[in-house]
Amino acid sequence: MKRKLLVIAGLALVVVAGFVLFALFRGGAFLTVAPHGPAPLRVVTGFPGGTEDLVIRPGGTDALVSSANFRDPTVKGGIFLVDIAAGTSRDVTPALDFEFQPHGIDLWVGPDGAQRLFVVNHRGGSGFTSVAGDVVAKHVIEVFDVAADGALTYVRSYESLLLNSPNDVAASGAQTFYATNDHRFGPGFARTLEDYLQLGLGNVVYFDGSAFREVHTGTKYANGIAVTADGTSVYLAETIGGRVTKFARDGSTGALTLVTQTGWVSGLDNLSIDTDGSVWVGAHPKLLAFVAHAADPSNKRSPSQVLRFEFGAPGEWSSQEIYVNDGTPISGTSAAIPGDGVILLGAVMESKVVVLSR
Repeated sequence: MKRKLLVIAGLALVVVAGFVLFALFRGGAFLTVAPHGPAPLRVVTGFPGGTEDLVIRPGGTDALVSSANFRDPTVKGGIFLVDIAAGTSRDVTPALDFEFQPHGIDLWVGPDGAQRLFVVNHRGGSGFTSVAGDVVAKHVIEVFDVAADGALTYVRSYESLLLNSPNDVAASGAQTFYATNDHRFGPGFARTLEDYLQLGLGNVVYFDGSAFREVHTGTKYANGIAVTADGTSVYLAETIGGRVTKFARDGSTGALTLVTQTGWVSGLDNLSIDTDGSVWVGAHPKLLAFVAHAADPSNKRSPSQVLRFEFGAPGEWSSQEIYVNDGTPISGTSAAIPGDGVILLGAVMESKVVVLSR
């Protein structure tokens, strides 16, 4: 009996050790970063917190940037307009009667050229902050109309219990959109287990103009999401899952059908679709370093990575590392947006946007 118990204990130890090594490997603990890629042209500052997500406006001369201090929810966040060539930024957030801590954003451009901005907003705390007492973080999708000069006008808010931990949003129309829930659980022990056990408990929800519903499940930290310009495809990035998934989209119902799913590549964050159809992703090649950086942004650095994906026939894909650094000049990049001769980098915790040459 004792011998059987020792064998069982030994096997359990091997399984645990194997899991720990697997987690360390996926977390980049054994990865050596060799910086390379295009040189920075300029660094844009003037933000109240991290620059988690960005969108370049039609014309390519300026970009809208989502900025929030995820470590301190008492700091007011905002949407900023960046002049890409001049390297300047200005707050274009209208006066609001609610807390504004923007996260993922997406710009819808209508057939007539009208622009509408969709914003994930954490009223009272995000996934990086614990909410004290009986206060519950309220997660909302805010919608703004965008004027020619970049000024925002508040339109409305969308709320649902299905928005339990929204990270990013992708507009499919003036009143329809997808949103990713990166976790099932809020900040705390359950969420920690969800991450380190790599449980597929996240999902994607869709708002069809009248109601929310779940359209994809089983994701491991569902993060960036984007709809192609013709509305026929949707791309999803998973951070812990480390993969990009391409879906065919039903334009009448919003339903998603899996077409291609990549293997594990890196700790993927936000994604953007280029004019040639390629998918660009800001990524964290050393996820454990990013966890340390998120806890102590002033003293811990996290490498930043830019990946470009191409998708061919169903099941066919390829990826290319465009850029990687050792945590400078920007640490913990969350978005890599391709533009005309430039690539814009945002960061989860750092109050800057880096403009790279392309």
